Amino acid sequence: MLIRRQIGLTTIVVVVLAVASLAVMELGRRAAAAQVLGRQDAQQINHRAVALLASTHHFLLFPGQETAGEWRERLAAMADSVRHVRERWPGLALAPLAASLAGLEPLFTLLEQAELNPAPTPGASADLRARRRALLVERLVLETQSTADVAHRWSFDLDERMAAALRRWTALALALQLALVLAIGIAGWLLSGVFGKRLRRLHDAADALRSGRLEHRSGDRHGDEIGVVAQALDAAAEALQSQRRELITSNQRLEAEVEVRRIGERRLQLTLDAMPARVGYWSADGHNRIANRLLAQGAAVGGGTLHFDNRDGGVAADELAQLRRQVLAGETVVVERGVEGRRIQTILVAEQGPQGDVSGFLSHEMDVTDQRRLERRIADSEHFLTALTAAVPLQLGYVDADGVLRFANAAWCAAAAGRPDTLVGGSWAAGLPEARRLALAPQVEQALAGSPIRLEREERFGTGGGPRIVEYQFVPANVQHGGGMFWIGADVSERRRGEQLLSTIAALAPSGMLLVGRDGDIRFANAEAGRIFGYEVAELTGMPLLSLLPDEQRDAHRGLQQRFFENPVDRPLWVRSDLSGRRRNGRAVPLEIGLSAVETTTGTAALALVLDVSERRAQQRRLEAALAGRETLLREFYHRVKNNLQMVHSLLRMQWRLLPDEPARRALEDTARRVQAMALVHEQLREAHHGATHVSLTKYTAELLKLAGEAAGAAGRGIVLHAAVEPIDVTVERALPFGLLVNELVSNALQHAFESATGGRIDVELGMRDGVPCLRVADDGIGMPPGFEVDGVESMGLQLAVALAGQLGGALSFANANGDAERPGTVVSSGLGDLLRPLDAKPAAAADRA
Repeated sequence: MLIRRQIGLTTIVVVVLAVASLAVMELGRRAAAAQVLGRQDAQQINHRAVALLASTHHFLLFPGQETAGEWRERLAAMADSVRHVRERWPGLALAPLAASLAGLEPLFTLLEQAELNPAPTPGASADLRARRRALLVERLVLETQSTADVAHRWSFDLDERMAAALRRWTALALALQLALVLAIGIAGWLLSGVFGKRLRRLHDAADALRSGRLEHRSGDRHGDEIGVVAQALDAAAEALQSQRRELITSNQRLEAEVEVRRIGERRLQLTLDAMPARVGYWSADGHNRIANRLLAQGAAVGGGTLHFDNRDGGVAADELAQLRRQVLAGETVVVERGVEGRRIQTILVAEQGPQGDVSGFLSHEMDVTDQRRLERRIADSEHFLTALTAAVPLQLGYVDADGVLRFANAAWCAAAAGRPDTLVGGSWAAGLPEARRLALAPQVEQALAGSPIRLEREERFGTGGGPRIVEYQFVPANVQHGGGMFWIGADVSERRRGEQLLSTIAALAPSGMLLVGRDGDIRFANAEAGRIFGYEVAELTGMPLLSLLPDEQRDAHRGLQQRFFENPVDRPLWVRSDLSGRRRNGRAVPLEIGLSAVETTTGTAALALVLDVSERRAQQRRLEAALAGRETLLREFYHRVKNNLQMVHSLLRMQWRLLPDEPARRALEDTARRVQAMALVHEQLREAHHGATHVSLTKYTAELLKLAGEAAGAAGRGIVLHAAVEPIDVTVERALPFGLLVNELVSNALQHAFESATGGRIDVELGMRDGVPCLRVADDGIGMPPGFEVDGVESMGLQLAVALAGQLGGALSFANANGDAERPGTVVSSGLGDLLRPLDAKPAAAADRA
């Protein structure tokens, strides 16, 4: 009976321990599941906090409606996650995180107004507005970073609490299992004694049965109790195995959650390390809890944890302590100072604890030297852009994607009758007259949608101004820079009037005008060009130029056109060339064409001036026929004059032979030579090319010397006549006195220079000296007689020579050629200033006197 009670008590203890163990394992499983859910919630809040921080940086880099909406969506998502966690876990301290989130919305609203609608505050300078914006940016970044840090710490605390609770439940479950095993061992020890007795009895009963002795039956019901105990033991063992499997699964989940947490911490650390600033989180007593790479590298850690008051940041310890006291008092501290030529900005933000006290603070320290330099450059660039565009006579403006005017120069504001400080920041249509606003609104919408717009309108500016033609161009801006459009307005009234005047001049021009592009198509034609080719002006516009040329000239024209556009060289209209065009009826028309390169808005074009020379060619043919007849008449005239002079020369020679008086004979001989010199001029004119009216003095002088030498027998006397005459052509009126002058001087030398001597040389030279023809006749004869004076000579030949020289604008001078006593020679020279002058021009001597 005692053994039965012991077994019953042991069974009850085992069952109680088994039930308790099962209950503890179930509670542990629930705790593990709660930890998994809590970890998921914490991870979600942490991830959304990091996403909110990234959205903050994205908005600061690219401010706009799209990035602002994205930021608000992520803030709302994080707020929903916090509210969901608070409803699931009422006991968790999420009030600081919720309060931090609630403080972000108004701060972001202020910054959004400053970025997207920078309406100037009355009385506020540009520096003050820029400083206010910088403070808003810094405060928003710090508040967002603080929110992310609070979420990270909350997830860390939640994980620690869940892990501690799970460890407690696991320890309790293990203790209950040990107690259960001990109870089972005791129950087994007790049952082994009972079962031993029963087995011996059964063995004895079996022996009795085999031997036939049935009076030794057990006579009790212990077999049923043993079955019940065995079933209870089996159930307990099965429950233990199930709990063991659940514990293994729970531990695996915990290990996975711990690994996820470690990954999240590493990612957070990598994010902090990637920030270009020294970021850290400090407890209220100044000890560091979180530090990124830059803070850890630049800090002075002396044998313990990093302390805020002793870190190496270029600031004294007492100043750092003062800053820490300010932030622990609940202030947001922003300090900017100079350190070794750099500008360092330090921001400290306090963290409120569950009871409203400051449990720690976040530090953000950044080198803002480049940022301040960039801000100054941006301000200088804006000032330079404003000053530069103020001098541009164009309406320049920029309208963003929301239709807000972001920039306007002085010309734009003058057209809108406003000032930049009242127009910029408002709607583009705010300062425009209603008619102009209604007319331009559809074009502005198309430009903001991405379509470039160009139009012209007649506008009136001011109250007394006349109508002006304004050309508007709306150019869509780059979408990557926020979209919008550039507004360009130009007063083209004068240009349009000039174009109208040019069109009128072209229409009235006596020559055809064709403007041809690089593609060979006609872009402009005037009425005269249409008349020349037999087309209407509208038909010529757009027509290929090749269609106006004969078939045999088209291939050559293609190469000429290509070379012209590669190297545009103007060809004046007076440069004649045999060209022809083709009329509409297929007939050819002779043309003269001048080319000029013209720069247009679409590139270089060729302006061709076309003259119809059909009538001029006909007149030219008539003139050529008339000139041919005149040429024949002149040649016949020169021939008859030469023959008549030759007959006079022959008559004089005949008379010379009949005269017995020697002086008379010499006079007739001199006259015959003079007549022969005049005949020689007409002989040269007759033999010259058609229409010749000038005589070559080079050939004429050589012929004169030849005739004079033959008449005087120069060759038999050993006298050489030599001519050195530059190529000079003169008229018949000038050639006759020149020939007579040379004839007289050479004849005089032949008669008197070599009377008592044989052999000699006579040189006749004609050349230009200082722009005046100069004649020089020199011989190496006996020289001039003593006391010779030109004014006192009685020789008819020399008097005639003096008169002929004066007729040609010169005066003869006589001198000895050299110092030889026997043959000093004679030089006769004179400048012939009128030799090249027309016959009706004023003589040189008269011109000098005038």
